[in-house]
Amino acid sequence: MRLISRSLSTGRRKVAEAAACIAAHKTRRVSRRISARRDMPAGQFALPASRRYPIHDEYHATLALSHLLRTVGRTGPQPVEAKQVLSAVRRRWPGVYACEADLVKKVKRTHKLLR
Repeated sequence: MRLISRSLSTGRRKVAEAAACIAAHKTRRVSRRISARRDMPAGQFALPASRRYPIHDEYHATLALSHLLRTVGRTGPQPVEAKQVLSAVRRRWPGVYACEADLVKKVKRTHKLLR
């Protein structure tokens, strides 16, 4: 019986150690992302004054466009900010802007930016 209880406590300790290791790993990942975002120049963002919507590559430009559509009516951007993000993506990544034409049209329609 004593051997069983000792092995259970060892198992629990290993699980606790693994959980602590995973938590530390996630913390390191988050801190790396934060430091990488802080190190990016302001020109890499669609809204450089507030350093929001990073568009340093095509993937993030697409994410910025989809975020505009996802957050409408909630805590999302105001129509003025949406217009700035759209123009920044169009200026920096014209290929993404052209490829995501349906998404851009939906964003413009939901933010009432159509002329």
